[in-house]
Amino acid sequence: LKGDAQITLSGKDRYRVRTVSVSVDDEPIVDNKTINRSSFQLPITIATEKLAQGKHTMRVEAVDGSYNKNKTSIEKTFVVDNLPLHFSLMRPTG
Repeated sequence: LKGDAQITLSGKDRYRVRTVSVSVDDEPIVDNKTINRSSFQLPITIATEKLAQGKHTMRVEAVDGSYNKNKTSIEKTFVVDNLPLHFSLMRPTG
């Protein structure tokens, strides 16, 4: 990734999704966002310019609206490459 990454999270639950949290490398991006719907789409932005070069882990956790507040989570890795592209033109010899 380079620059800001625009991501849309989507999810559903038979009853309803109560909250969603998103973190990158254990730093919160979205913290317990109230959803209270059976399905949702949540657009988020990850400012990759603020992340170090290399591999990162995004974790998404959802909690349902049941009495037990069941949780589920997923982790995905991605690579940030904010280095400028370098190239040179060479004149053919011969």
